[in-house]
Amino acid sequence: MKTSTLARSLILGFLPILIFIVVEELYGTVAGIVAAIALGIIEIAVIYLKEKRFDRLVLFDIGLVGALGGISLLFDSPVFFKLKPAIFEFFFCGMMALSLWGRVPLIQMMMQRQMRGTGLAVAPDNPAIIKMLKVLFILFLFHGALTAWAAVYATSAVWGFISGPLLYILFGLMFLVQFVKMKVMSRG
Repeated sequence: MKTSTLARSLILGFLPILIFIVVEELYGTVAGIVAAIALGIIEIAVIYLKEKRFDRLVLFDIGLVGALGGISLLFDSPVFFKLKPAIFEFFFCGMMALSLWGRVPLIQMMMQRQMRGTGLAVAPDNPAIIKMLKVLFILFLFHGALTAWAAVYATSAVWGFISGPLLYILFGLMFLVQFVKMKVMSRG
């Protein structure tokens, strides 16, 4: 996956959370959920206009925002909407589990599709990819559980930090550890 594509996906994935937090604080839960859903619809439209395609992952994400936002509105509780990032991460954990232990290389197929036209190949049994998937599985499982806890028990501000910026911090730490390990191994 191209770095720019990954960065764009991460930023766009965090925007509905950020919009929800700001609008909820100013105008209430209903307005926050409506704003997050509207942003998702705009995101789908922009991708379609630029690339003439519907991104399935974005459609899934926005569908989840809409469904959980609707349930939150129905029960007059933001908790269901706040569970969306955790559910999305658990979904990815399921895909990674199938790729790692179910012998169905879903993640590798997604990576190959993203790298189409670059000349790079993604081998499903590549040890580096398998190791990366195991680390990401643990990271998403831990972060998803923490996000679910925050959705139920923490304030919106704490949930917003845990479900968004904390994930980026954890990714940064993961890459820093990998970088340091590579440097140490190259010296020895």
